[in-house]
Order: sequence, then C-alpha cells, then structure tokens
Amino acid sequence: MVMTAKTPDFSCDLTAFAIRVYNNRVAEVVNLTPHAISLANEAGEIIATFPPSGEVARLTTDSVEVGSLLGAPIKKTVYGEVSGVPDPQEGVVYLVSALVAQATKREDVVAPDTGPSAVRNADGQVVAVRGFITF
Repeated sequence: MVMTAKTPDFSCDLTAFAIRVYNNRVAEVVNLTPHAISLANEAGEIIATFPPSGEVARLTTDSVEVGSLLGAPIKKTVYGEVSGVPDPQEGVVYLVSALVAQATKREDVVAPDTGPSAVRNADGQVVAVRGFITF
C-alpha cells in the first residue's frame, strides 16, 4: 500500500529505517553510509537524524599513472563498480556518499548536500545538511 502525505513530520528521532515523504510517496530512508546524517531546517535546528543502517555502499577505485612532474608521478583516479546499493524498491530511498550517488545515476539514491547550505561547527565540519542531492 502506498500512502501519500502533504507535510512530513520530522519532529522525532529516526531509526535506521525511517518513513518519510519523497516525491509524494511514503519513503523508507536507508542510510548506507558509516555515519549518522542529520537534517536541519532553515534555522539550523536538527529536525531528523538518519543513523547508519549497518550496510555501507562503496565505489571501487583504481589509480592510474598518467605522467610525472619533476620525477613525481601524476595519478588519475578511475572509478569502477558500485557495491552495497540494493535494487530499486518502490517507496525506498537510499542515502549514500555523493560519489556513490553520482555513479549510480538513480533517483532513489541520494547524498547529503554538503555544499554552502550545510550547517557547520566552528571548525568547519558538517554537522547537518539542509537537503539532499541526486544525479
């Protein structure tokens, strides 16, 4: 059964699998990163936290030497296969790193938007995001 809602309620802490609205459908948000991801409102107040699910999505990489500079190698990172992202399921959104989201190119796979709108502490570290990105 697919439920719809006009306004999501983010007022409670979330478990590893949280029910939320995504494109007007109830969504199960599965955090496939090793870190809790906090969502903040425009005032910077944390309104939801998505704890890690225990599974981590990964992107394989390889380093290829493409030249040298003053005898030191110049290497290029080549991205390979994505692992740890389940097949699409209706009503499920997967929260992953930006690199994994970009490699999957799926609308059900999103990454925290750690750009200028992110909430940062005094050391400049991201403590919460105000939104998500997809590729």
